[in-house]
Amino acid sequence: MQGSECVMNRTRVSSLTATLALMLILGLSAAIYAQTIKAGVSPGDSFTYSFKVFWSSTDPEDSPPSSLVELNKTEAIKIAVHDVVGSFVILNVTRQYRNGTETKPSQIFVNLLTGLGDGFGLIIPPNLGPKSLVYPLGLNYSNSFLISEELVKTYPFGERTVLHSSINRTDDPAYIIARQNLYHDKETGVLLEWITEYIPKENPQQKISLVWEISEFDVKPQEQPSSGGAGSSSGEAGALKTFYMILLAVAV
Repeated sequence: MQGSECVMNRTRVSSLTATLALMLILGLSAAIYAQTIKAGVSPGDSFTYSFKVFWSSTDPEDSPPSSLVELNKTEAIKIAVHDVVGSFVILNVTRQYRNGTETKPSQIFVNLLTGLGDGFGLIIPPNLGPKSLVYPLGLNYSNSFLISEELVKTYPFGERTVLHSSINRTDDPAYIIARQNLYHDKETGVLLEWITEYIPKENPQQKISLVWEISEFDVKPQEQPSSGGAGSSSGEAGALKTFYMILLAVAV
């Protein structure tokens, strides 16, 4: 009996050690990403998008859903950066309507680590490249996506190096097709274009497209710290050293 109890106790300890080690790894990953991922925007930056809704149907008896008719009343969307706190970017959003009126600013946020928040897609970390994972800790929330390509595009305010991403969702219960193409400014991570295409399951004869296109871009260049690289490496090394020391203590 004593031998069996000893084996069971060792099993419990091993399981607890593995669980604690996993928690430490996840915590360490978040700490390292938080140190290395910095927003490419600052409080006071702003950008404005034209907003368009497109609807079509192969059935001549069809009419657009009332929700789309309501959406189509929006002419432009203005985003202003309210604050940046660590990996969180807090944004003020104002909708401008075709009748000349506008909404009061509403506040949303996006977490650059996970993509959580109503500001998903509006800001991503700056200076990514092809095959980079956007919102790297957002896999469990289906928020992470890969950069597909890097290209140069011309906008009303000049040429920009652009990161293009394509997201195809096949698990959405409401749509047969839910496809998104996003274009972000490489230097700042600001959204430049967002094109979504939907085919509803209940009405497969219909096609819906929502298009955001940037029209105004007022973003200040970020200051580059002279010793940023060394500081980042030192921070990561310190976090790793702490992790190994804690893991060794748990194992013992």
